[in-house]
Amino acid sequence: MSQEQIEFYRKACLQDPNDADTHYNLACVIVYTYGQELYADVMNTEIEAALIEAKNACATALSLAGNHGSAMILLGQIYFFEKNNEEAESWLLSGLNMDPHNQTWLTGADNLARIYMTTERVDEAIQILEKLVEIHPHYEAGHHKLNACRTFQNQSKASSPQKTTSVNPKEAKSAELVTAFQASVQEIMLGNDSPEVKAQKVQTLQAAFQENMQKLFAA
Repeated sequence: MSQEQIEFYRKACLQDPNDADTHYNLACVIVYTYGQELYADVMNTEIEAALIEAKNACATALSLAGNHGSAMILLGQIYFFEKNNEEAESWLLSGLNMDPHNQTWLTGADNLARIYMTTERVDEAIQILEKLVEIHPHYEAGHHKLNACRTFQNQSKASSPQKTTSVNPKEAKSAELVTAFQASVQEIMLGNDSPEVKAQKVQTLQAAFQENMQKLFAA
């Protein structure tokens, strides 16, 4: 994605202001243009302004088509990038009413799981991840996140019954590894490499991730 594509959709919105998908597409190209920075947790005034424009485009799409699930999920994703987990969760939950076999549903469910994991709501993370991997069994990152959450849950159950909020360092580290793995995969997929090169990079990344997880819990 590029600034030229953003400008193209800006003009398209002016030419057809009543088409919800056109406004949604504008929001998409804005987010994807800054995807590498966003998944690397980079934020500056330029990106902040771009996200405001993307949110406005999503809001316009929803004003024209109130049941636009893809716009809801993208809006939730934007709030997630802005670290507003409360708004992100609300919009993602609303958007997940769409067909779960849709790729956009997968994105929304994955982001919702990340929110639950980062806020230590492990039971809720497991619930959404179990549904995610059942419907999208080939999504490897989902399986890794689910395994990490189950490990976290099992470790917690093995701890003192009075321990309800403290986090085992290994469990916390496992969640960090999963989040970093997902961010790296997203960065690869947003890159300009061929599908074959992307697949090789993801395979290498996955092998390193699995090795790190094994070392973590073997220590």
